[in-house]
Amino acid sequence: MASSDTVPDGTGRLLVTSDEDPVHVTLPGATLEGEPVAIEHGLDLMEEIGRGGMGAVLLGRERDLNRIVAVKVLSDTTRPVLVRRFITEAQITAQLEHPNIVPVYRMEEDEQGSPAFSMKVVRGMDLRKYVSSSRERAQKGLPPEAVFDLNRRLEVFAQVCDAMSYAHSKGVIHRDLKPENIMVGAYNEVYVMDWGIARVVGRDDEDLDLPGLTEDAPEEAAMHATRVGEVVGTPAYMSPEQARADRDAIGPASDQYALGLVLYELCCLQRARRGLTGMQTVFAAQRGHLPPPIHVAGQAIHPDLVAIIARATAPGIAERYKSIRHLAEDVRRFLHGEEVSVRRRGILERTGRWASQRPTLMVSLIAGSVLLGGGFIASTAIAALAFEQQATARSLAMTQLVEATHGKAHAMDVTLLKYESLMDGLAHQVEAQRERGSPDEGLIFWMEDSLGGKQPRGMGPVMRYGNQNIHFDLPVISTSPGVTIEDVRDEVALLAPVFPAFRTALLRSHSEASVHMDRSKQQRLLRVDGVPGQWVYIGLASGVLVNYPANDQISPDYDATRRPWYTDTVEKHEPHWGKPYFDDSGSAILVPCNEALLDSEGEMFGVMGFDVSLKVVLQMLELDVPGVRAARLVDADGTIVVDSSQADLKARTGLNDNQAIGTEKVKSAGVLEALAGGLENGHVEDESGIHVFSRLSSVGWWYVVDVDPAALSSVSP
Repeated sequence: MASSDTVPDGTGRLLVTSDEDPVHVTLPGATLEGEPVAIEHGLDLMEEIGRGGMGAVLLGRERDLNRIVAVKVLSDTTRPVLVRRFITEAQITAQLEHPNIVPVYRMEEDEQGSPAFSMKVVRGMDLRKYVSSSRERAQKGLPPEAVFDLNRRLEVFAQVCDAMSYAHSKGVIHRDLKPENIMVGAYNEVYVMDWGIARVVGRDDEDLDLPGLTEDAPEEAAMHATRVGEVVGTPAYMSPEQARADRDAIGPASDQYALGLVLYELCCLQRARRGLTGMQTVFAAQRGHLPPPIHVAGQAIHPDLVAIIARATAPGIAERYKSIRHLAEDVRRFLHGEEVSVRRRGILERTGRWASQRPTLMVSLIAGSVLLGGGFIASTAIAALAFEQQATARSLAMTQLVEATHGKAHAMDVTLLKYESLMDGLAHQVEAQRERGSPDEGLIFWMEDSLGGKQPRGMGPVMRYGNQNIHFDLPVISTSPGVTIEDVRDEVALLAPVFPAFRTALLRSHSEASVHMDRSKQQRLLRVDGVPGQWVYIGLASGVLVNYPANDQISPDYDATRRPWYTDTVEKHEPHWGKPYFDDSGSAILVPCNEALLDSEGEMFGVMGFDVSLKVVLQMLELDVPGVRAARLVDADGTIVVDSSQADLKARTGLNDNQAIGTEKVKSAGVLEALAGGLENGHVEDESGIHVFSRLSSVGWWYVVDVDPAALSSVSP
C-alpha cells in the first residue's frame, strides 16, 4: 500500500501526506499546541474468501477506520489487457451507486504492488447456495423456511432486476449474470456482484483472450465457468446472441435472458440447462431453446411464472420484454396477485383468485345469499364454488401432464444432443485428418478379407447385433459395386488414424466414466450389457463404407451413397437426425444422426454417421402418466417419425429399396396447425382426445403425447 505520514497543519486538522494527493482529516480538539494524533493509513490483508477468473478476494482491515473490507486482488499482472479489464471493473462498479450493487471504496495495491480494490464485505450466501438450500428442503418434502419460500425468492429476484435496470440506465451491461454472482446478505440484502466482464455501451473494450472450456469439461465446471474471448459469459446462462459471439447484438436484452434463466432456477430449484458438457451447453445456447419449467420435486409451476420465463428467455431479442424493468413489474404483479402482462387469465381463474384473496368477504356473500334469496341462491353459490374447485383440479392435472411431457421431451433432447455431439466431434476429426493427417494401413480390415475367411481374432457373435460376428477393436471397410479396393486404398488409409475414436464414441454414448473403465469391463459393456450407440460409420462419395464395429454381413450390393442416411444429408450442412430405416444386416431398426463431411474448399466428400436403435428411442418415449394412449416424435410437417406403435416392427435383412420406413401424418388438425405455426410447447383438445406437445431443439422434432380425456375428468378436487 502507499506509504503515508501525518503532520499538524495549524488549523485543527491533520494533513495526511502520502504518495497520492493530500487528504485532510478533521480531528476535534487538535490544535497547534496539542500533541499530533497519529493516523495509520494502509490495509492489512487477511484470509482469502473467494477466487475468480482474474484474481482472489481477501478480507482486509483498513488501519485508519478499523473497518473490515473485501479486497479483490489481480493475480496476473504480466498481461496489460488483464490489468486494463481489472481497473475497468473497479471503475464501473464504483460508479454504479445502487442499494443492490456492492459499493467500491477505493483502489489499492497489495504488498507486491499488484492492483487491488476494496469494497463492502457482504456476509451471507450466494444465490447458488440459496437455491441449493431450498432444493434440499423441497426434495425432502419439508415445508420451506420463510427465507426460502417461493415468494421470498421472487422478491430477491425483483431486487436483482432493480439493480440491473439501474445499470442499464447507465449504459452498463453485466454479461455474466448467474446465481454465483448474486448475494443474499445476512439481513436479506441483495447484491449483484462481479462486474469483471461488464461492458459500457458505446465503448469498444477489448475482450480478454483467455482459454475457454473444452468439449470434455466436467459438467459442473462447464456450467459455472465464465468464458471470455470469442464467446463471453457463462454457458449455462448465455443468451443465444452471446453463444453465437454476435457482439453487435449483445446488450440489455442479453442480461434479461440470463435473468430469465435465473428466474427459471428460482422457480424450479434446478438449472434450465443441465446434463451437458461445456461445448454441448454452448451449442444448446446458440439454438436458444429451453426445456419447459419443471420443479425439481414435481410440483406445478404457476402458468403466470411459466409465461414470464418464456418471455424473458425468448430466442429473439425483439420477443423479450422491452426492458428488465418490465420483467420486474410482471414479477411484482404476480407477487401481488395481479394479472401479469404476458398472460391473460380465464374468468374462472380470475374469479377463483379473487375469492381466495378475500375469504371473509366470500363467507359474508354466501351468508347474505342465504338471508336474501334462501337456499336456492346459497346452493347456487356452493355449486359454483364446487365447479370452480373441479375446474381448478382439472387445470392442475393438465398442468402436471404438460410438465411431465415437457420433462420427458427435455430428457430426450439432452440425450439426443449428447449423441449428436459425439457424432459431430468425430466428423471434425475426420475432416482434420483428411486435410492434415498421415495414412496408416495397419488399422484397416476389408470386407473382402472377412469373406475370404481372414477374420481378426476376437470376432464373434453378439446378441444385440442379431448374433452377427462383431469385432469391437476395428471397423470393416466395404466398397460399392464397381469400386475396387485399389481405387480407394489410399483414401481409406488416410482416414484410418481416426478409426479408434469410433470405439470411444460408442463407450461415451453410455457414460463418460466408461471411457476410463478397465478394458475387460469395456468389452463386457460393448459385447454383453450394451450401449445406446449401435453403429458409427463413414460413407464416402468415392463408394466406401467404413462401419464400426466390424461385422461380416454387409450386402455385396450395398452402396453407401444410395442409403437414406446419405441421400438425406447431401443438402444439409449441420448435424441432423433422420427417419428410421432397416439395417441391411438385420441387426436392428436404426435411427440415424448424420453430418456432411466437407473438404477445405467446402465440397462434400462423404457423410459421418452415428446410429441408435429404434428400441432405444422408443424407451425414451415412454411416459408414466395415466391415460397415455400413444407417444411419438413428429417433424415440422406433422409427419410421424417415430411412433410407440412401432414397437411391434421387426428388424429384417435387405436394403429395403434404400428407403426409410414410411410414416403418416398426425391426424389432429389442431396439432398440425400448432406445429405449422412453430409453437414450441402446448396442448390441443379435440374430438380425438388431448394432445400435448413439446419441441426437441436438438432434433427439430416435437414430442407428442395422446391422452384419454377421461383420465383428467376423473381427477378429484
